[in-house]
Amino acid sequence: MIRELSCNARDSHVAAKNPNPWDMHLPTRNETWFSITDYGTGMSDADVNSIYTRYFASTKTSSNEYVGQLGLGSKSPFSYTSEFFVTSRHKGIATQYRMYFDAMDTPRIEKIGSGFSSDSGVTIKFDVKYSDIDRWATKAVEVLQWFDQKPKQTGVNINYNTMITPSYTGNGWRIWHNRFWSGENVQALMGGVLYPINVYSLGSGVIAKDYIESIYAMSDLPIVIEFAIGELEVSASRESLGYDTRTIDNITNRLINLVDEIKDTLWHTIESQPTRWE
Repeated sequence: MIRELSCNARDSHVAAKNPNPWDMHLPTRNETWFSITDYGTGMSDADVNSIYTRYFASTKTSSNEYVGQLGLGSKSPFSYTSEFFVTSRHKGIATQYRMYFDAMDTPRIEKIGSGFSSDSGVTIKFDVKYSDIDRWATKAVEVLQWFDQKPKQTGVNINYNTMITPSYTGNGWRIWHNRFWSGENVQALMGGVLYPINVYSLGSGVIAKDYIESIYAMSDLPIVIEFAIGELEVSASRESLGYDTRTIDNITNRLINLVDEIKDTLWHTIESQPTRWE
C-alpha cells in the first residue's frame, strides 16, 4: 500500500509538473491512521467513480513518465481495510468519498460532501490496526528508500538514510557485499520500485555463450540495476516481472554491459599495479 499509493502520488506530481514532495502520515500510538496527500492534478467525480469501482482502470496507460498504469494501486487499501476515505481537490472543489465493500464484496463509493479548495490533489486516509503501527514505519523505509524523492513526513519520524553504501558502482548498477532486501539477489530498479530478476528465466538461448557463465555467477551477488520506466514488463501484482521478449532483451543487454564493465574495471586495477607480483 505504501509503495502503490506513493507511486500514484509521485505520478500525480509528474502530471501536474509539481517538483515538490507529497505528504505522508505514518501512524503513531496517538494518531493511528495512515494517509498520503499529493498536490497534483486531482480527480473529477467521473474519474473517481471509474477508477475506484473497476479493477485495472487507470488514467496513466499512455505514457512512460508514470510508474502506475496497472489500475490497482488506488484500490490497494482494500487489501488491508474494508473502508477508506478519499478527498479529491479538483478545479476549486474538494469532494470527500467513502470507499467500502458492500454485502456482496463489491467496491462501492459514497459521496460524503464537498466544499471549496484552493489547491488540487488527492488525499487517501484510513485507520491502522494498533498492533501494526511499528510495521508501517519499517515498511515505509524499506520501500521509499529507493525513491528519488521522499515524501514530507508527519507522524512517526523515520530515517531514510539507512541504505548501505554499495561496494561497487557503475553505469546504472550497484553491487553490495550483503543483500539488505528480500527476494532475488539481482533486482531491477524502475521508477523507484524494485523488481526481482531471475536470470534463469531469461533463457540461456538468448545470452551469448561467452557471457552465460559470468551472468549466472553474478546472480549470487546483491545487484541493483536501474531501468527507465517502460523498459520492463511488470506483472499485475507489481511483485514480479513479465518475461516477454522485450523485457528479456533489455535485461540481457544490461547484464552483458555490466559484465564487460566489471571486467574492464578489474583488468584496469590489475594492470595499474607496479609489479607483476602485486
